[in-house]
Amino acid sequence: MKTIKLLLVFCILASLQVIAQNTAPNLNLKPIKFGDCEMSDISTKPEKAPAWKSQSESIADYLNKNIKDKQLKKAKKGKVVIAVIILPNGKPCCSSFLNLTNRELNPYAFKDAVNGMPDWTPAMQEGKEVKSIKMIVLDVQKKGKLVLTDTGR
Repeated sequence: MKTIKLLLVFCILASLQVIAQNTAPNLNLKPIKFGDCEMSDISTKPEKAPAWKSQSESIADYLNKNIKDKQLKKAKKGKVVIAVIILPNGKPCCSSFLNLTNRELNPYAFKDAVNGMPDWTPAMQEGKEVKSIKMIVLDVQKKGKLVLTDTGR
């Protein structure tokens, strides 16, 4: 029984090592948290979720145009996860950044782009605009092109 447990632990650790090498070699896989956003009173499950308001461009198009990071163009694969606090007035605030690519990216380039976004339609709870969080998951494709894969709550 001990042998089976040890073998199972070894397999799990080996799998995690392979995943880490394939997704983000030599990178710290912890999210970078920015201290700019007020984190109290966030509605995690509002009746109506916040929404991207711009009709002239998508979130991905906006970020592709506004992120100034030379390393992004060299990234070949992976994902980027950004936590955005949407304030009751619709202003976005970049709360955290997680890099799951094969390159070391500049988190502040992403933060600046997010904080410069046009206003969102804020979340609603009991008829009132409330502070909420939006997770933006982006796929990094060839030459650093970002493609939106998910905007979960």
